[in-house]
Amino acid sequence: MLPIMKLTALIILNFNNFEDTINCIESVERYNTAPIKYIVVDNGSTRKEAAAALDKYMSERFGARYAKYHDGERVPAGVLPYATLLVSETNYGYARGNNKGLALVQEDPTVDDILILNNDILFIDDIIPELISIRDSLPDCGIISPLLLKRDCQAIDYNCARRAIGVGDLVKSHLMHYFVRMCGSTDEQFMRKRYLLLDPEVSREGLLPIDLPSGSCMLIDKRLFQSIGFFDPGTFLYYEEDILYRKLIEVGRNNYLAGNLRCIHLGAASTNQKSTPVTLRANRESERYYVRKFSGASKLMIFAHGISLRLFWLTLKLQKKVCPAGLTRKDYL
Repeated sequence: MLPIMKLTALIILNFNNFEDTINCIESVERYNTAPIKYIVVDNGSTRKEAAAALDKYMSERFGARYAKYHDGERVPAGVLPYATLLVSETNYGYARGNNKGLALVQEDPTVDDILILNNDILFIDDIIPELISIRDSLPDCGIISPLLLKRDCQAIDYNCARRAIGVGDLVKSHLMHYFVRMCGSTDEQFMRKRYLLLDPEVSREGLLPIDLPSGSCMLIDKRLFQSIGFFDPGTFLYYEEDILYRKLIEVGRNNYLAGNLRCIHLGAASTNQKSTPVTLRANRESERYYVRKFSGASKLMIFAHGISLRLFWLTLKLQKKVCPAGLTRKDYL
């Protein structure tokens, strides 16, 4: 007799782009064989039709197995249906938005595992059973993730396997910004140190110990996630994985990448997506919050980081004047 598989709750955050969310769910429905539940959080979409479109799709797709709630509305305690849509009028950001969905599954006794899933992820294989099996074979495992591919199914999204970098490395990166990034190049040593799969000596197959997974697709035990307080609500966007890593190592857990398990991350399709003042500001504030609260750096190093971050911000403004076409995400990795 086959063992009964654990039920996994898929937490999917939607902001405006409901088309990607629908495609994400359809890809899971096509490839997945594990027992699951969907919790979709519409995180204050400014496209008025977004929540309505998701409600229509999920109602037609799942019928009686679907329920919709508004943020603040009382949700009956206990077992959730197969698919739930939570509609918020406010954009709470990545961490707090996901926490809204996680709050719904806390009291559901049928849910054992959580898969945090960006809405621009596409399944191309049946990865959940294997992720759970590998995780269960590793007593120290905190988060386990698949390898993320870009839209062409060939190139790798290197964000799926990163090392945690020290505050000193952040300071160096900030100070090097003008002299390196402004010249149209990158700090190759910094990039190789940060992104494990850029190192030619690191295998892209099998199991790889990592520090930081990609928040786009990561599996974690629900009870473990609860014990560390889910996502820290102090960030709006960026550094969520860094904070999770610090919390997990405090309880003796490590993170892994299952290189033989793969899915597509559409959001990683282009390295030339333009940054915006909102995303740049969120990156700056999240980095400052992480360094102060979780890095373990000395007061002197925290002070040095603050100075370097201000200088970095000034050089970004200068670069915008010099390069009016705009900045790219690689400019502030």
